[in-house]
Amino acid sequence: MKRVASISASIAAFALAALASSVSAQTWAPAPRDGWSLSGRLQVQQSLSLSCGVSGHATTSSSTAGVIDAFAFVAPDAACGLLGENTPWAIEPLSSGPSGTGPGVRIHLDVTALFNTCVGYVDGDYDNVNTISFPPGTIVQGSSPNCTVEGEVVLTPDHGNTAPLIITP
Repeated sequence: MKRVASISASIAAFALAALASSVSAQTWAPAPRDGWSLSGRLQVQQSLSLSCGVSGHATTSSSTAGVIDAFAFVAPDAACGLLGENTPWAIEPLSSGPSGTGPGVRIHLDVTALFNTCVGYVDGDYDNVNTISFPPGTIVQGSSPNCTVEGEVVLTPDHGNTAPLIITP
């Protein structure tokens, strides 16, 4: 019986180590690189629901880290201009996005609204070409009360950068 328990524990430890290495092994390229322009439309919700255009800029500082150094919520909803984007926001590659169909990105954000703040991280799917997608009802983890986001943001190489951002396991 002791031997069976020992073998089971060894198998469990091996499975956890394999899972940890597969989660931490994702990288992106090119890195470091300055940068990518961001643009798109997001539906954001906490106490209010807003449809906002977004624009910004991101860089990669290593093969596993980066930063969104500029970000703005803009019209068509006039209230979008009242949101405070407390950048920079850290970003990192994920081996799997929220839909589980491919790679993703994690964005650690800090946004101030009139009555609340939205601080935490949000995971998005990445198509390994140029689009980060947030499925409907994607929750910003750690925010209280919960913030949600949905929509797409497109990355366009800029500042002499001609390469798309690619995430590999």
